[in-house]
Amino acid sequence: MNAERLEALGEAEPTRWSLGPGELAAVALPGAGVGSQGTERGLDASGDAVLVAASHADAASNGHVVSAGTGAVSDQDAVSTDTGADLDWDSVPMGTGVASSHDTESTDIEADRLSAMPEHRRLAYLIYTSGTTGNPKGVLTEHRSLVNFACWHQREFGLGPGDRAAQLTGFGFDVSIWEMFSALLFGAELHVVSDEIRTDVHALNDYFHTQQMTAAFLPTPLCELFLELDNTSLRLLTTGGDKLRVYRETPYRFVNNYGPTEYTIVTTSGELAEPAVNLPIGRPVDNTRIYILDRYNRQQPVGATGELCIAGDGLARGYVRLPEETERRFVANPLAEGERMYRTGDTATWLPDGRIAFLGRRDQQVKVRGYRIETGEIESVLLRHPDIREGAVVAWQGGGGPQLAAYYAGDAETTPGPEQVRDYLARHLPDYMVPLHLIPLAALPLTANGKLDRAALPRPAIASGDARPGTATEVRLAELWQATLGLESVGIDDDFFALGGHSLHAMQLAAELGKTATAAVGPATIFRLPTIRRLAAWLDEQDKPDGSATSVEGETAGETGAQGAHGGAEGVSGANTVDDAGGAQSVSPSPSCALDEEDIAVGCDRSEAAELRQAVVEAGSPAAGVAAYPPLQPAQEREYYPASSAQRRMVILQQWEPDDTRYNMPQALMLEGALDEARLERALSALIRRHEPLRTVFEIVQGVLVQRVREDAWDGVERLAETGETDPAQLMKRWVRPFDLSRGPLLRAALLRLGEERQLLLLDIHHAATDGISMGLLLADLQALYEEESLPPLELQYKDYAIWQQAALADGELKRQLDYWTDMLQGTEPLALPLDRQRPAVQSAAGDSLSREIDPALAGQLQALAAAHGCTLYMVLLAAYATLLHRYSGQSDLVVGTPVSGRTHPDTARMQGLFVNTLALRSYPEGEQRFVDYLAQIREIALKALEHQDVPFEELVEVLQPMRDPSRHPLFDTM
Repeated sequence: MNAERLEALGEAEPTRWSLGPGELAAVALPGAGVGSQGTERGLDASGDAVLVAASHADAASNGHVVSAGTGAVSDQDAVSTDTGADLDWDSVPMGTGVASSHDTESTDIEADRLSAMPEHRRLAYLIYTSGTTGNPKGVLTEHRSLVNFACWHQREFGLGPGDRAAQLTGFGFDVSIWEMFSALLFGAELHVVSDEIRTDVHALNDYFHTQQMTAAFLPTPLCELFLELDNTSLRLLTTGGDKLRVYRETPYRFVNNYGPTEYTIVTTSGELAEPAVNLPIGRPVDNTRIYILDRYNRQQPVGATGELCIAGDGLARGYVRLPEETERRFVANPLAEGERMYRTGDTATWLPDGRIAFLGRRDQQVKVRGYRIETGEIESVLLRHPDIREGAVVAWQGGGGPQLAAYYAGDAETTPGPEQVRDYLARHLPDYMVPLHLIPLAALPLTANGKLDRAALPRPAIASGDARPGTATEVRLAELWQATLGLESVGIDDDFFALGGHSLHAMQLAAELGKTATAAVGPATIFRLPTIRRLAAWLDEQDKPDGSATSVEGETAGETGAQGAHGGAEGVSGANTVDDAGGAQSVSPSPSCALDEEDIAVGCDRSEAAELRQAVVEAGSPAAGVAAYPPLQPAQEREYYPASSAQRRMVILQQWEPDDTRYNMPQALMLEGALDEARLERALSALIRRHEPLRTVFEIVQGVLVQRVREDAWDGVERLAETGETDPAQLMKRWVRPFDLSRGPLLRAALLRLGEERQLLLLDIHHAATDGISMGLLLADLQALYEEESLPPLELQYKDYAIWQQAALADGELKRQLDYWTDMLQGTEPLALPLDRQRPAVQSAAGDSLSREIDPALAGQLQALAAAHGCTLYMVLLAAYATLLHRYSGQSDLVVGTPVSGRTHPDTARMQGLFVNTLALRSYPEGEQRFVDYLAQIREIALKALEHQDVPFEELVEVLQPMRDPSRHPLFDTM
């Protein structure tokens, strides 16, 4: 249908095209661009156009026509004849006219018949966007917005006579408006590319060369493929529609664009000139304002992430016949009175040069093992593989939480296999970002608009071996593996870690086995026996009544590390000796806390604190399980109870320096919004009543330290006077003071109002009553109590654990563990690091912490090295740290301290109190030793230490009786 024919339809069928202002004409035409004349005629008519691609003339298109309430449909032949699909005409609204391109012959157009210029606030077109819900929404766009776009495009790119522009985009996509008007309004020649060519990048490139095309738009997935080809005809290539993940230097201008349909076609635009982890989407187009806001509508500074919100002349009216959705997404601009803005749901950040980096959809963020990640980051690394040309990562919900699946496509002859891709990703990403499922495809599915169709990606099948569980032990283990890893099935020869298991999963599995197994099962057992077949055989062997059981110690590190599915570390390990190894850079969790409805993040006391806390809080699983412990029993009520070993250590340290605050654990919580102070008081009071350690005091009775639980031990929330200081760190420093452990309470709270709806809540708890994991539990309970949720009663309290521990210290199992440590730590020497000043006579807590982020590529290499040798990242960093100490000190006998959770009994998983323990790891680096050999030594030492972690550190010091030096810590000088 050309313009003359459509004009003739208006002359010949006036009753069928008699549309008034605000009435809609549905334009359903075949192909990517043959509808340009129909669209222009629809915009020229008194009514407005609803764009429906003929290729979509199925139930969806019919739904568009019905939901929009259109008054005309053009072109019935295109809809029914050309595509072979019919609209459900019975559902089209009464009074709807239908025009066909074959209804009349072409006629000449008289100039005086052209409509007058439409009013700028008049509706220009209605186009449907699927959004993220999959339910299409009709977006209403006005003439002023379309004119603003066209003027910006002409000023920026200057298309005109002599240019040949391509129209490739599906008619139901708003970029088709871009392609039509940016060319035809300014005299450029528009080439409509056939469906057979437009999705084949090789054919498309040939067409561009043959026709000497100078300008084109390609949807992001096609553009990423097109960049691999050489093209000399184009002077301008623009792209948009999805996150761009690859860059290649081109002889033509290459411009990345961003723009939801709700803001006419393009919102930001920028030429790309160099690669980046997150390729920028440019700067705002003319008459457009971009805001990157946090959840409280505060503008974010450079480098901080937030939701991308848009205001300006390109803003659409809203959604047709969806008033609630319009109200939700098109909101009052909190930063400009009387103006509306659109909330995109996308996350972005400002770059220092004023450009914007698009980070992804907020609904594409996913938490994996406690880490919040963007799937787009993984996709970027995936697409850097030389033999992968398409890639996507999707999070599928499994029984144990989200599971990442990576889909990829390459050339048939060179497409890498899943294990090759796994090895590649493991070298460049942390292990928690390596997808569990790797699925090669011939090509990734695309929508009719050229976008990646994530909904059409096949759900991954759980890959497991053919061998099914046979024995009762194998069946039981398979059930535990499936529950722990969230899998539907496993094979008995599947590697636990290849299926997505990690050190925390090993701890959880060991804890479950420890409840029923007669043998001592710890995380080290899982590392050494990572398949169901091997672990079941060993467990059955331990149950033999004739005492012929074999020890798991017989499993060598080489056998465990040889599980190929852990991933390779090519180019990482090499043959470096310990003396040649460089220093390690590690990142320590900072003791910070933020209380909000998304998450509670608390600095913890071990390298894997984030994973451990996530599992404890969400799953309620114990952190480790070395022995099969009997359940804890509630203690009979009495005046005093024995103190635990950790409590004794903490009280003695505090008494040694009563004015010291180093054992305080303060937290600063910024509370936004209206705060009910009375409700906060009640919540804190209920929190102290719920958790006995917060109202526990310590006394000496007959020469023995005991704990007493007070009934009334809450001083209320202190109100701080405003001083002009708003820095939480400075406010906390001034407010924190020593605790009197004999009087209590061991929790204090203070509130400072910083504004009408902005408050700072300061909490301070003594370490004798809590630890890092306990802090996470406390804050979760505080939030629930403030929101007046009902919490289940606590059957056990910390005093019950303390009583059990004192009895367990006399048990044969702990005696065996103590023997291990006394043998291991006999004859240690102090660390002799070169000093730049004299060591003080008495050690001091004066110091600071230094954090540094390491390059993601290096982090991936470290993860790969760990996986290749059956280690955790902690083991690799410990080996690197000890190597550094060896090089500084020249010593080949080193002891490094490391904190562990201390929650080895399953009943302590969600218990409030101080459980953290300290282990002393002794190793023997030698100058000519290969680093990977030293890593194997560290691995065995760490696993052994975990097997014997029940011995309290202070009990070990008491038995070993090391020479006391007030300038040094007993047993080790570094942690």
